[in-house]
Amino acid sequence: MDLVSVTYETVAASLMGTTADVSTVLDFENGVLGGPPTIGGINTLNLGPAFFAVFTVDNTLNLVPDRPFIRGDADGTGFVAGLLDGLFILNFAFNGGPPPPCMRAADADGNGSFNGLIDSLYLLDFFFSGSMLPPPAPYPGCGTAPDGLTCDVSPPTC
Repeated sequence: MDLVSVTYETVAASLMGTTADVSTVLDFENGVLGGPPTIGGINTLNLGPAFFAVFTVDNTLNLVPDRPFIRGDADGTGFVAGLLDGLFILNFAFNGGPPPPCMRAADADGNGSFNGLIDSLYLLDFFFSGSMLPPPAPYPGCGTAPDGLTCDVSPPTC
């Protein structure tokens, strides 16, 4: 027996061709529903091949286009170059350089969070010493991996 059943519906045609995030606020009043659903520790829900949902702390539901990317391609050039992408990450994290166009791509170790030092060292170590595993999927080709990080722009090769 269900205590509460909630159904969320989107009008698929209204999202066709959308490249911007779409947001709405869901009211989990007085904690009655316990808060937004958590999947794998990240508040995400796959909505099909084109979008996934990210629930934020304030219960805002963001429909985010699932843009393809290449893991490790921090500068968005469309290919992974260990030295260039590693330095791009370090420049952003510690020198105020431009942000990666796709934070999911800059998450070189694929753990679902960006850490300038760890992700840059992961790339540099992989390319120069060969002691680390290659970046996880999607690498070396394009793909998606909804994980809560943003990806504002896909590389030109995707």
